[in-house]
Amino acid sequence: MNTPLQSEITDHIDLTLGRDDDDDDADDTNYCDKAESACEEEMKFLAMSEIMNMKNENDSSQELGSPNKRKVDVAIEVKWTDDNDLLDVDEFTEYHSKKSKKDNLKAAGKILEQSVEDASDTINNGCSNDTKSVKISEKIHSSVFDIPQGDDIPVTFYGLRRFRHIMSTVLNGEAHLFSSSDIAWFSHFVKLDLSSQSLFVRLLLRKYGWFFLKKESYDEVPDIISAGKVLCKKSDDMTFHIAEDENSAEFSEELVKQLTLGDLRSIVKSFGHTRLTKLKKQDLVSLVFDRLSKSKDGDSIDTITGVQAIAKITGPLIRICPQTIDLVERLFLVYYRWTRIPDENYMSPSIMVEIKKVTFPEYQVSRNFNLFGSHKEVVEYYNLLHVKAQMHKFASVKATDSDSLKQGWALCQKHKDRWLYWISKTNRQINYASSNQGGQSFSPGWVLTKIVELGLECAKMLKLYREETVNLCTNLTARTLFKDAVKLCKDGLCDPHLHPVFKPKIAKKLRSLEKDLRIMSRDQTDISIYTFKEPPTRTISAKKISSAPNARHQAWQGAFKASSVEAIALEHYAKLGYKGEHTETSIFTTLYILVFWDVIYGNIPDVFDTPYQTHPLDMFSANFYSRREDLIERRLQETRNGKACQYIEMVDSRERTRNTACIGISWNIPKSSLLEIAECLGGEALAAIFECLSKEYYLRKSGAPDLCLWNPDAKCGMLVEGE
Repeated sequence: MNTPLQSEITDHIDLTLGRDDDDDDADDTNYCDKAESACEEEMKFLAMSEIMNMKNENDSSQELGSPNKRKVDVAIEVKWTDDNDLLDVDEFTEYHSKKSKKDNLKAAGKILEQSVEDASDTINNGCSNDTKSVKISEKIHSSVFDIPQGDDIPVTFYGLRRFRHIMSTVLNGEAHLFSSSDIAWFSHFVKLDLSSQSLFVRLLLRKYGWFFLKKESYDEVPDIISAGKVLCKKSDDMTFHIAEDENSAEFSEELVKQLTLGDLRSIVKSFGHTRLTKLKKQDLVSLVFDRLSKSKDGDSIDTITGVQAIAKITGPLIRICPQTIDLVERLFLVYYRWTRIPDENYMSPSIMVEIKKVTFPEYQVSRNFNLFGSHKEVVEYYNLLHVKAQMHKFASVKATDSDSLKQGWALCQKHKDRWLYWISKTNRQINYASSNQGGQSFSPGWVLTKIVELGLECAKMLKLYREETVNLCTNLTARTLFKDAVKLCKDGLCDPHLHPVFKPKIAKKLRSLEKDLRIMSRDQTDISIYTFKEPPTRTISAKKISSAPNARHQAWQGAFKASSVEAIALEHYAKLGYKGEHTETSIFTTLYILVFWDVIYGNIPDVFDTPYQTHPLDMFSANFYSRREDLIERRLQETRNGKACQYIEMVDSRERTRNTACIGISWNIPKSSLLEIAECLGGEALAAIFECLSKEYYLRKSGAPDLCLWNPDAKCGMLVEGE
């Protein structure tokens, strides 16, 4: 009798090939050919897992073979089923996505360690006699790829040690997120000598582009020319090189700019020029580029000629292949759980820890292997992160830069249909991320939503208000634009799904629109429940100091020097007995993290995937509170009872000396100030602030007034916003 997993495989093969009971007399050989083309990677996982399960049941003590053996002949037992038993394609995909991939993937990887005979014998001994055997010979793409972590690599290769650790961590649990060509690249890389591997990592940590090997020098790479040649070789099973040499370079002005001043002068001298002392580097660059770009007759020449001319002066050139950069960035994305393409060095967190320059909080790492859905979705997610980075640049320009804003809006429109598709597939996204309540951020749909938000910012600055409302999926009528806007604001205020933090701004906009429409006061919408109480206003006088034309802030004459508005206010309140810090919300997030440290960095499954996190993955999720509700409520009650200072003292004393890199904390605020603020605010006020941050950190982490003031003697405090 077939196991449930065997039945799934059987059903999926039958479904894919359209076979039923009437096909019993069909040619088995033809069916085998069809099966080879029909079986997808997910079916391979299941088949390999079932083989391993049966192997463990039949002979758990059998010694496994070489882990490097990757070509396996697998016999899969297939039972013909009735059409009524077949799974719908979507049902099969949804069912499989809900299964724990971790167990399946580990089992699939282990089968690679068996010989062909072991695998065949296992099938024959473990399956029932009423099945027909179909042999599928294939180079298996395992989902567990056995790569050593690199702990045995000398410590002088610190960059390579970290890179190998990252590669090993990802491929030993999430190899299913990479294609067979990706796996071939990793397999080839780990077989290279350490010098070549280290040179690759060194170049990877630099800006992408061409490098002149003779000008590079690393202690762990004694023969850099030979190491470069090794990186430029491609094995037979690889679809792209690790690196490229000068034979693949295209002659460009950017390449010429990378030459040193001495190299540029040497090339110009070869042209017959002798008076070079007055020529600046840019002049030399232009001269070399123009001369090498054209023949003596003035016609354009093959760009290889220009590159060869440079190589004669500089020696061999090398750069990492664009396809390799793409692959390695996806590797880092999966490992570090990127939600944006970082501007800094990609391996900076792990390398800084390796050389003991940075310390992260101590917590238990429990990696979630189901965070990403598939190779296809990781590739889409990665590409969309680059689009989001572009959109950030477009949406960050001034309103007068209409060209950039139009490009941003056009880019948003280009991705609108894909965004609507993912919105319709929300439930499917959550299925494979459900084990991590912050997992929705790691889907293409999440990035597309951010792209649309940034696109709407561009539309707003372009005053494309109608387009903006259409993209917000509102069904506008043919009324005037102002009336449409009024209706949209009213709908927003009544929307139970819209967070209250956004409603005061909408109410303020609604009031402005009603005034523009000259609606009588008695007929205007009552927005009193969304209106903040006006705080008292105090006027402080200071002498204005002329500042530079492009200065961002106006300067004022303080007690001893030119000061900002906030500094003038601090001086004023200091005379009234108040201490103060210009920290905005960071003073409250610092207090919160210190008091709730063990709650935030506690042992919660699937939220700490690497040792280099400043916060749990679900910190910005609405589920952060629900997963820790009991712990949070207990700590809030302790805060109300006046125990906050005990936690501040304990955690601050331990972590400040380590300068721990963690979310929300500003170590620039002295511990004495933090203790005084906590005492002046009191337990009830602190608990109210901490409750907001616990439930909605992603919304409440900013927006507080500029200054936090407290009077240690009077045990009181206030918040001050400068104008």
